[in-house]
Amino acid sequence: MKPELLFVEQHGELGGGQRILLSLALSDAVRQRWEPRFALAERGAFWTELEASAIPVDLCPAPRMSNGPKRLSDVLLFATGFWGQVRWFRRAVQQHPVEFVYTSSPRFLAQLVLACAGTRTSVVFHLQAFYESCLEERFLAAALGSARVALVICPSVAAEAWVHILLSPSKPRVTVSNWLCAELTSAPGGGRAESVRLDTVARDQFHFGVVGRLVRIKGQDLFLDAARRLLAQGVRAEFYVIGGEIYASQDGYASALRAMHADEPRIHFVGYTSRMESVYQQLSCVVVPSRSEVFGLVAVEAMYHGVPVIVSDVAELPRIVDGGRCGLVFRSESVEELAAAMRRMLEDRPLRARLIEQGRRQVEENYRAEPCTGRIAEALERARRSPLTRRQS
Repeated sequence: MKPELLFVEQHGELGGGQRILLSLALSDAVRQRWEPRFALAERGAFWTELEASAIPVDLCPAPRMSNGPKRLSDVLLFATGFWGQVRWFRRAVQQHPVEFVYTSSPRFLAQLVLACAGTRTSVVFHLQAFYESCLEERFLAAALGSARVALVICPSVAAEAWVHILLSPSKPRVTVSNWLCAELTSAPGGGRAESVRLDTVARDQFHFGVVGRLVRIKGQDLFLDAARRLLAQGVRAEFYVIGGEIYASQDGYASALRAMHADEPRIHFVGYTSRMESVYQQLSCVVVPSRSEVFGLVAVEAMYHGVPVIVSDVAELPRIVDGGRCGLVFRSESVEELAAAMRRMLEDRPLRARLIEQGRRQVEENYRAEPCTGRIAEALERARRSPLTRRQS
């Protein structure tokens, strides 16, 4: 019987990080060696997709901490449920032949390390976001420094550099870029999802879109400020903000954006959708104005679907567009540069055609799933054979 690979995730919706985990669990490279199983802290489209894919999934205790900025009350709530989570995960690894627990959720990391102590199970952490406060960095350094953590997976060169500063050079790690999850196109329940129709004033206009959860680091406010500038200059285009508001109750960012731009009929807030393929098909250009980004999967998805992209110059984004060969790059926080890039994209049809062609080639050559999932499976296999892992077993 093959050992299990237990994936642990806090969110129940099917965002970019969840799609990466599901794609990895479904890959031949993993299934040849391990039986995938999931533990989720909440139900949602991700849960339904797992069931439709015949992957076992259990509801685990949720960390008692709100999203967004943390307060002392959050820390206290987190502490009250901490040991209950440790006990739950310890039972999970004892009741099943779990070889690795695989997570990208820092709020589960310490519990998993403690739950696996004295067992044959090791922890793998897949970094999917930067954590920039001093407290968060210290917490991650302590948890990831544990001997129970067998491997850290970095999805970008920028992530590798961040982890290098955070951890001892002896900690096993591997850098594998995130990849296109184009095979995950079914609707919740396993059927085909209904296409999403963008609500436009004039369907013959140029359609700009920004995609991602509504949080400040994603830079939707920069996109909308640039949109306002273009509209004031007489540019005829439609502007779409596509993404959920999971942090809205914490910092008011999403609600403030909606209120600020409610009077502009050419600016549209679409909200969360798990059917992004139909959205990309209706967009003329995707803007990725992130202030912080460990990778930038939206840029890869847009390029694959034949949509030219404009990205900020943070972290991995310039590398994804090959320094500007596959997309336009603007200086982060510069609304003026972003507006100029958007206007250039709108007015230069040959440029768009060239970026579309080169972008698709870039995705095909560098961001397909099979080589990436295979490299992670190989890294797990090396961790399985390492002297430290065998000694702990």
